[in-house]
Amino acid sequence: MFHAVCHSPANDSSSFDNLDKAATRLSQATILPQKFQGEDNIGNCVLALMVADRYGIDVLTAIHQMANAPGGVIADCQVFQIYLFNQCGRFTPIRYIWTGTEGMMNYGVRAESIELATGQAVTGPVFTVQDALDTEYMAVSISDNNEIPYAEMTQFVGSQLVQKYAPDIAGGLTLS
Repeated sequence: MFHAVCHSPANDSSSFDNLDKAATRLSQATILPQKFQGEDNIGNCVLALMVADRYGIDVLTAIHQMANAPGGVIADCQVFQIYLFNQCGRFTPIRYIWTGTEGMMNYGVRAESIELATGQAVTGPVFTVQDALDTEYMAVSISDNNEIPYAEMTQFVGSQLVQKYAPDIAGGLTLS
């Protein structure tokens, strides 16, 4: 992990130099996504190293999440929020509970977890197929594919749970 490399680079020139060296080496790896390769993308590698340090995750995980997040903004990425929630150690991993009748408008999903410190169950709202149709972004997905976006529904309710019970994670704050 790059914890010692990345710690407070703005306040310490040797930390910044180490961060720059690590980012330069990363940018030379040909197996990374294109937006992290080459001299022009060293800045993206710096950001990935800083994100990895901030969240206490492996830099390759940060790169993967940044490469797949819309615009590279992983704090806004529902999948990354759920990943961080599941890894933070304060809650059990999120489970998804399906309700209603499959194939019907009342078919829906909710996310649940348990807060480890208190043993209290935490649950998010139910999100149904009808809710998905009423949501512009999901309605477009449905009309394009003629399929109900079940994966998007689980991501939505998972991120709602994270935002409600762990706003520090949803807001991109340091977890430690």
